[in-house]
Amino acid sequence: MSRAQIKFLRGVIEPAVAAHFPGAEPADIHEWALITCFGGRIVEIFGKKRMKPLRRTSTLTTTELTDLIDTITKQCREHGIELPTENHE
Repeated sequence: MSRAQIKFLRGVIEPAVAAHFPGAEPADIHEWALITCFGGRIVEIFGKKRMKPLRRTSTLTTTELTDLIDTITKQCREHGIELPTENHE
């Protein structure tokens, strides 16, 4: 994992995506991206179900982090959302 990639993901990409979804926060985008890219599992606590990602950013390799950023970027392009571009590698 590269610090530059994390900085780009958390400081640029996720806030930019969240701005397109009223009520969403960058952390929501982060969870969605991890689940979309690496899968998720359902946990139930006091009768409330919640989807949790199978992987966390801290365990990703540089290549996997690139895949995560590319997944977000591709989804956004498919839905007409323009994101800031930056060399994140």
